[in-house]
Amino acid sequence: MIPTGQLLSTVPSTRKKAATNKLGCSHSFMGNNVREQNTILSAINYYEDFASQYDSKSAEYHWYSPQIMFGLLFDLIPPEPRVLDVGIGTGLSSVLFKKIGASIVGLDGSSQMLRRCKEKGITSELYRLNIERDVFPPLEKKFDVVISNGVFYFFRNVKHPFLECAHKVRRGGYLSINFESTRDAVYEEYENYSNASIQESPVGTTGVVTYRHNPRLFEIVARAARMKELRRTKHYAYTSPQTGQEVFFTLIVWQKE
Repeated sequence: MIPTGQLLSTVPSTRKKAATNKLGCSHSFMGNNVREQNTILSAINYYEDFASQYDSKSAEYHWYSPQIMFGLLFDLIPPEPRVLDVGIGTGLSSVLFKKIGASIVGLDGSSQMLRRCKEKGITSELYRLNIERDVFPPLEKKFDVVISNGVFYFFRNVKHPFLECAHKVRRGGYLSINFESTRDAVYEEYENYSNASIQESPVGTTGVVTYRHNPRLFEIVARAARMKELRRTKHYAYTSPQTGQEVFFTLIVWQKE
């Protein structure tokens, strides 16, 4: 779900990488300072608690972003594609690719979301890691398609996770990411109140900090990764249950040169 909330700041940050582990293994999260670590952990912990409600609440709040992303990629991808879903959650985006014969590998920070995904039987491999900071697992082959749906708004610095995503795309393959955008700053940091309402918990108790990013950031990093932009659209994400505001995401599809 995509939150709306109070603008907090527009400041830069640094990152430190951590180890990756396959689903079922132990894992520790690392950060350069307590606030950065607490921010990403609070988001992960939120989804640990929310996992059992996620699919039903996504339907209730008209979260159609998986269908939109799949639709923009459908005529580009080969039959039975190899797909990496970065921030797979319960698999709402991947299940659409599975219907056309895809082989799917998933990454996520929440063990409970991954367990829900595993129960659906749509993936060949699942890994738990901190997507914002970790090096992705050394998977055997590159992917025809890498997707990340409703994930990058948790990240202050998008460079590392974007480059990790791009690295896993085969030459001629595709990468698709969406994010909440702003033109007023490099990024805008704001506290998430809407997710607490969606989860039916006391408003303001989640502690999740989320971000709007300037699309220019993605353009710069994409060029460095030799990713050519093919398609871009701005789509309805959901209506905030707290404010009634309609929230929109920017979705981009790139091809690896």
